[in-house]
Amino acid sequence: MSAMYARKFVALVAITIAITAAVVILHELGHFAIATSEGCQAKITLLDADMQTYTTVACRPTQAIELGGLLFTVPFGVLLLAFGRKYSMIALGFNLAVSWSDFALISTSAAYALAAAGLLMIIFGENMIVNSLIPIDAPRAAEIASSD
Repeated sequence: MSAMYARKFVALVAITIAITAAVVILHELGHFAIATSEGCQAKITLLDADMQTYTTVACRPTQAIELGGLLFTVPFGVLLLAFGRKYSMIALGFNLAVSWSDFALISTSAAYALAAAGLLMIIFGENMIVNSLIPIDAPRAAEIASSD
């Protein structure tokens, strides 16, 4: 029985890593696409020596460039709805959580609110995945609840 839970835990971690990696790459690609469409030279750095991910632009950053991270990540999150709301929640939540510095250029309070909303979406999505991977039958759930 514990091997089954271990496999499901590995599946949960793998799903989360895959969605997170896709969101980070698409986020930076959005900044890159908007910057180059505005005539700027841009370079994506996925991991530097400090484990940071960012896009550098050789021009004055505009709001469009700063918010360009949403260009591909929001459609990706919506596309994941085809596979279930839980995956979409993680993708959209992670996008909001990692975009806080982009939003901070517009409004610091909005940036923190969106980051918090993103973290809640991630938690909700992860909880939905755990519940789908490890269902608890009704009699066992009642037994667990009564022991608390």
